[in-house]
Amino acid sequence: MEGTQNQSPMEAAPHQSPMEATPHQTTMDKKAWRIMMRTLFASVSPQERRAFSEAICGMLSGPVPGEPEGRMLAAFQPRIDEPDIRTFTASWLARGGRLCLPVCLADADGNPVLEFREIRDPDTDLQLSTYGLYEPVEGTPVVPYGAIRIILVPGSAFDRTGGRLGRGKGYYDRFLATCPHAETIAPVFPWQIVDQVPMEAHDFRIEWLATADGMIRCGGAGIRIEV
Repeated sequence: MEGTQNQSPMEAAPHQSPMEATPHQTTMDKKAWRIMMRTLFASVSPQERRAFSEAICGMLSGPVPGEPEGRMLAAFQPRIDEPDIRTFTASWLARGGRLCLPVCLADADGNPVLEFREIRDPDTDLQLSTYGLYEPVEGTPVVPYGAIRIILVPGSAFDRTGGRLGRGKGYYDRFLATCPHAETIAPVFPWQIVDQVPMEAHDFRIEWLATADGMIRCGGAGIRIEV
């Protein structure tokens, strides 16, 4: 996968955004980071966000994650402040891939748990949840974590070492810790890429950032599967 001029064709040069965090911002706590991300999101027009989302979907259709070939992709239904990846997930299904989406649950101790269920037809297999997002309907097949090969990971902010700032509930950190075999990709708007996000011991690093400019290979500690 080596590209010319010592750069992989799957990797993009770092996006130089005027909205990237400055060094003093790396000392902010996670709550302050999330507030800053919401402020940056509000400063971008819906038209610009749609254009970024379309470009990100185009990048996801490239060498990373590659051809579907029956592989199971764990995706997410985007919130308004996340890249709209539905064009890509529809294409993934149309090209012979398998797709699963999460349902937010809790275990016996009340800890947050993601249960992934397979989606074959988004028009009939989804329903509006109490969180205001579409989730798989009851009766859709539950997908074992071990069957998932690629994970599209949402979040508030990311850095180029694979650091991720989530929503604060811990759903994805717990889930990702159980899936070291799966390739992890975060679709991100340019303002979501910052110098350094605050990380704790339980936080999981991402392998790839899918941006409007290309795929950025992170220096995270995740294990990349060979497919």
